[in-house]
Amino acid sequence: MASTDATPIPVKNQAYRVTFPILDADGDLVTAAAALDSEVSKDGGTFTDCASEATEIATGSGMYFLDLTATEMNADTVAIIVKTTSTGAKTTPMVLYPNKAGGLSVNVTAWAGTTTTTAMNAIKTALAKGTDITGFNDITVANVWAQAMTELSAVPGVTASVLSALQWVFLLSRNKITSTSTTQVLRNDADSANIASATVGDDGTTFTRGEFA
Repeated sequence: MASTDATPIPVKNQAYRVTFPILDADGDLVTAAAALDSEVSKDGGTFTDCASEATEIATGSGMYFLDLTATEMNADTVAIIVKTTSTGAKTTPMVLYPNKAGGLSVNVTAWAGTTTTTAMNAIKTALAKGTDITGFNDITVANVWAQAMTELSAVPGVTASVLSALQWVFLLSRNKITSTSTTQVLRNDADSANIASATVGDDGTTFTRGEFA
């Protein structure tokens, strides 16, 4: 165990370093506390000796740290008492409520300097109007809607981008299409080349247009 175990929030079943003072009856720091005895209780169980003992932070500071093992931290409530035989010193109690790994609950009340509700409303309004989102410099919705399209030269695949799909629908509804009894052809904007073609057929009952390719 090391100082890196002193995380901001204790985690269940994970080694943890806790730092604390030892005080006397007047509230003064007790330096060089004698015969330290650190004990831990898990979920209301009997107090037992900790695997490690409290250590004073050098030199003569009256502040101490205790390294708890992952096993000692494997509880929802971890109670600790640190005793000393130093005259006038009081037993130091501590209670930890370890969080489950990856289970930290967060109540988000503000985002980008404003309340969450206000921020979400700003995003919805911007998406609806195609404008930039106030207070979010990296989110420029207007630029997305203003992006220029380039004419496709072939049929986009089924896993193509949304932009390519929009371009394809646009070309189908705008560009020239020629058709014979067997073939339908989508021409480019300049009417100088084919973008795609599809077979067509009619057996007198059903008209079929194949997939553009």
